Order: sequence, then structure tokens, then C-alpha cells
Amino acid sequence: MKNTLIGSVFLFCGTIVCLAIIILATNFLPSVDTYKGTKIWFAIFGASGYKSYSLNLGIPFTIGLIFVVLGTIVLIKELVGNYLIKN
Repeated sequence: MKNTLIGSVFLFCGTIVCLAIIILATNFLPSVDTYKGTKIWFAIFGASGYKSYSLNLGIPFTIGLIFVVLGTIVLIKELVGNYLIKN
């Protein structure tokens, strides 16, 4: 039960962080005129050598993705483990 709560919190917090950054980036897209790659990834991660500015939220976005992956792993491990023990 405790691990299920921990996994749920990780998954929820990671999802909120990633979605908030994606929403911020989409609101920022109209002001991006020079970019490399796709516009949304440039708005989030940025790139060196461009005079255009970006949000530079790559590290928090990556941490949010890590939280999502960790939460998913903990939940799957806990739920599958409980299912296998019962059977």
C-alpha cells in the first residue's frame, strides 16, 4: 500500500510538471522565430548559437519525465507483485 502511494505521487507530480512545461512552451511558440529542430522542443530545451531566446526548461522537463517513469515502474512492480502473490 505504501509503495502504491509513493508510485502514484511520483507519477502525478511528474505528469503535472511535464504538462505545465508543455503548456508554457505552446504559449511561448508565437514569439519563436528562429529555431532548430521542432519549434516546441526548441522552446523547451533551447540551443546554443542562436540569438533567439527560449524557456530553457530542459532540466525540469527531464526531471518530470524521470518522475513519470519511476512512478510507473513502482506502480507496475507493486500491482503485478500483489497479483502474482495472490495467485
